[in-house]
Amino acid sequence: LQLTSTVTAAAKAVVDGSLNLSNIALEDTDVLALSSVLRLLPVVRKLDLSSCQLSSTHVSTLAPVLVRVVDLVLYSNSVDSAAMNHLAAVCSGRSSSIHLKKLNLTCCSMDGEAAAKPLASIVASAHLTSLDIHGNIGFGNLGLSAFSAALPEECTSMTRLSVAGCRLIPGCAVALG
Repeated sequence: LQLTSTVTAAAKAVVDGSLNLSNIALEDTDVLALSSVLRLLPVVRKLDLSSCQLSSTHVSTLAPVLVRVVDLVLYSNSVDSAAMNHLAAVCSGRSSSIHLKKLNLTCCSMDGEAAAKPLASIVASAHLTSLDIHGNIGFGNLGLSAFSAALPEECTSMTRLSVAGCRLIPGCAVALG
């Protein structure tokens, strides 16, 4: 597999186990090349794919290698229910000692009701400490309520949840346990 020049340049710029590809429109060939690069790294402390125009197919392609990522930033990509299900499958199938601890899904056009169960699965299985879903105006009260209902009884690892800008009704209180 020939690495694209975009991904090759980014791979050379890996600093302290972090890879930043933000604001680069990744095409199918770029995503395949990125997947190959990530296979070579034992752990990726932070993978920033902000504003990369990723599709659910791209997330599916990357899913098997995302088990090596500790902090995943998908800010401003269109993350639909299929992509959320791919992320949840990766997190629930982790057998390594590396765990996703931070997930940034800010401004990802998520539908709250569709994303609620996969998000709860990610929180439950991935030792997540920080989940950022702010700016997803389609999430709303129904999505947050469904997310809360899908969370397991014991969810002690998460210490930060950002839901600002999700069009929650003022005064709406949702117990997140």
